Amino acid sequence: MFATVAAAALSLVGLPQAGGGSQNSCGRIDDGLVSSYVERSLAGPGEQLADELSQLLNYWDSRCILDRRHASQRTVSSISRLLSRQRARLAAVRMLVDVGETVRFSRHQLRLALADQRRIEAAEVNDPMRVLAPSPVISSSLRCLDYKIRFRRYNHRLCQYIEGI
Repeated sequence: MFATVAAAALSLVGLPQAGGGSQNSCGRIDDGLVSSYVERSLAGPGEQLADELSQLLNYWDSRCILDRRHASQRTVSSISRLLSRQRARLAAVRMLVDVGETVRFSRHQLRLALADQRRIEAAEVNDPMRVLAPSPVISSSLRCLDYKIRFRRYNHRLCQYIEGI
């Protein structure tokens, strides 16, 4: 019991825990840096999107959970712009579910993404050349974020596809 409490306390202050494992860096998230990654992601072709998203996710993951939870409105608004690109939706959701109260500023972009994803999946279902059913990964992940915004709780069933990525 004490070991668990001690490990939790150490992680809150950003000190390394026993047993190795690197700690994420704590400090305010750089809104300008996040915004520039997003801008470059949205401006470029598919390869550039993947490269910029990878760099953004690496930066995001390098920040401690408390910083991600307290991300600014500007950071949330920037990341939520990624929801407009189908290939960036999972990455955007994965970052946005870490955010606390300010995640609500992604609501408008999320609603647009949900509608677009429904349209895409409906077209896939009606495609006579399609052999497999559409994957629920993106739509379920978008609903995961919607659930978090509406109920201020994380739903493991809806979020199963973004856990561990």
